[in-house]
Amino acid sequence: MNKKVLLFTILVVFMFNLVRAEQVTLVTPESSIIVYAGYTSELEVPIKNEGEVKDIFYFSVWPSEWISMERYWMSLNPGESSTIKLFVSPPITAEEGKRVFIITSHGLDTKTSDSKLIYISVQRKTDVFISEVKMNKQIFKPDEILTIQPVLKNMEKTQSHEVYLTTSIMKDNMVIKKFEKTVTIEPKSLKTITHLFSVERTHVFGDYVIEVVLRDAENKLLDKEDTKFKIERVYDMLQKKTVEYGLFYTTVKIEIINNGNVPNSNFTVTESVPRIAQYFFHPEIEPEQEEKKDNRVVYLWTVKGLSPGETRMITYRLRFINVFFVLLAIILLILVGVWVSTRPVLSKRYRGILREGKEVFISLHIKNRGRKQLKNIIVKDFVPSIARVIRKFDTITPELKRKSTGTELIWSINKLKPKEEVILTYRIKPIIEIVGEMKLPKAYFTHETKKGKKRKVVSKTITIKGKVK
Repeated sequence: MNKKVLLFTILVVFMFNLVRAEQVTLVTPESSIIVYAGYTSELEVPIKNEGEVKDIFYFSVWPSEWISMERYWMSLNPGESSTIKLFVSPPITAEEGKRVFIITSHGLDTKTSDSKLIYISVQRKTDVFISEVKMNKQIFKPDEILTIQPVLKNMEKTQSHEVYLTTSIMKDNMVIKKFEKTVTIEPKSLKTITHLFSVERTHVFGDYVIEVVLRDAENKLLDKEDTKFKIERVYDMLQKKTVEYGLFYTTVKIEIINNGNVPNSNFTVTESVPRIAQYFFHPEIEPEQEEKKDNRVVYLWTVKGLSPGETRMITYRLRFINVFFVLLAIILLILVGVWVSTRPVLSKRYRGILREGKEVFISLHIKNRGRKQLKNIIVKDFVPSIARVIRKFDTITPELKRKSTGTELIWSINKLKPKEEVILTYRIKPIIEIVGEMKLPKAYFTHETKKGKKRKVVSKTITIKGKVK
């Protein structure tokens, strides 16, 4: 300690004692107390109430670093004695040498006090020690990486040291993983060692201890540090189901995997099949429970005592050939449904009432519902001779061909993209008064496939209402 600071401390205590009252007495050792850097030492200081009344005494230490007390106050009767327990904990990096502390007792009722000096001699058991043990975090889940970094320090000014470092990861006093490394530390330097530990699902959840031990070349213990981390509880049961189809049977395999870190886990497997299938049901392991619900049968198995990473298999067969035909029929229905839902469509609609001299609006809606482009589209419609086509078109103008039976309308469309829709419109006007209703024939269009084949799509007929008698 700096001599000026030491003289100042002694002077403060001397001046303080000149004005204090003789109510309480502290007794401290006159010689230095030896403590070791990185270790905690205990010191008991006797105290006596020299006064004639009961008092409550409050204790303090200056400087306050390194020293803590078991208690900071006590009540003493006149003439009663006791002791104050001090804990001296210099850090591992503390410099060797003497330090002076002042311990003071204050009487709260009598307003008296006493101060004494405590001389602390800091010594070091070793110049090479573990400064700290760093981790990337404290709580981990399976499949994460724990980074352990012991930091070694050499306080020696001129000499390097070769040391042997052992880092152990333990659970319930059992070593899970051990890292061993020989390290050379240069004078007055720090050295950080990095270890990586993969947290697996087979590692049981709970608290783990990291023990770092430092020894010299002669296997003498230099330092030891412990720290903790935690692996979270993860309950994760996976169920994988595979179905194999044979000519006369269907095999169902259900794989249960404990993908968490909870040992002896239980899991319930339920399978539901049509009621008719119960007559063809053949399990390798008989289910524990069978229940009929509506038109189905539910089977239940309990998988017990599954360790992390362990797998169990539940297998059963449905032995009947009809399954094949049922599946085939379903597939065909699906294919037909897909085919129907993706075919191009043509719908014919009208708006208006048949009256002589009045126009009726006709529209043809063409939609490509498939995923392929339609090419070379020719659309044709026909209007009977009792009505004439008005040469006024809102969209594409068609080619008109007049015949004795009526008028044919022809549109030519180069291409139609997937999901694209085209609306063709025209107007007709009856040339005579029509009573009842008039049917307009089906319209249709043709298009070419990718292979050059022609396909035809036809609309429904429409009935237009006319004058009622």
